[in-house]
Parts: sequence; structure tokens; C-alpha cells
Amino acid sequence: IRAYGTALRLIDEAEESILVRIIYLPHDVLENILNKLREVKADGIDIYLIIDARILSTSMPKENVAEIVKEFNARILDSLIPLNGLVLDFKQALLLYVSPTLPENPFAFLIQDIGELGELIKKYMMNLM
Repeated sequence: IRAYGTALRLIDEAEESILVRIIYLPHDVLENILNKLREVKADGIDIYLIIDARILSTSMPKENVAEIVKEFNARILDSLIPLNGLVLDFKQALLLYVSPTLPENPFAFLIQDIGELGELIKKYMMNLM
């Protein structure tokens, strides 16, 4: 559960942009993250959101997923692995593996400095969006 708190803290620390990939998160965690993204978006932080609509629609109504896509201009992908991620200002990364069968026990990996990989991700995202 501490991993989810780390995700919220990282979102708060964003200075310019945040890339968020959501494949699956428990509903309350998802709501907290979306609310935090709304806050930082209102403060002028660029949000790049990528979601797996297929998996998310198993835990919430499809209309809600459509609203999230519209609100954040999110991109949709299909993923085989429930690996969520946050990339903060294209410098730090938090990877969260959340199994839909054990959401209370996620595996988290925090990478403090992603170096040149951050620039590659940024270029890719700019072309995608």
C-alpha cells in the first residue's frame, strides 16, 4: 500500500510534466491518482495519460473510462501485463505491478534518475500526442 502513497507523492513533486500509464489499479487508488492529476493539471503541469480501457472497464463503467479519456486527452493501449508507471518530469520513474487478484500487494520499483531514457520517452510521447 505504501507504493500507492509514493505514486501520489511523486505526482505532487512534478514541476513540468508527468507521464502516467494506468493498466489496472484498485478503484479507490485510481480515484486518488486521478484527483491528484486534476490538481496538478490545474497548476499547469502537463499530463500525459495512457490507459488500458479494456482492463479498466472491468472495474468501472465504460462511460467513466470514456470520461477519463476525454478529460485528460488520454491515449488508449492494450496491455498483457498490469504494469502501471509514472514518469516524473522525464527524470524519475515509478513502476507498479498490480495484480487484479492481489491489488493490496503491489510490487513497486522507484528509479531516481532515468537519464537519457527520459529524453527518449519524452521524444516518443511528443510524437504520440
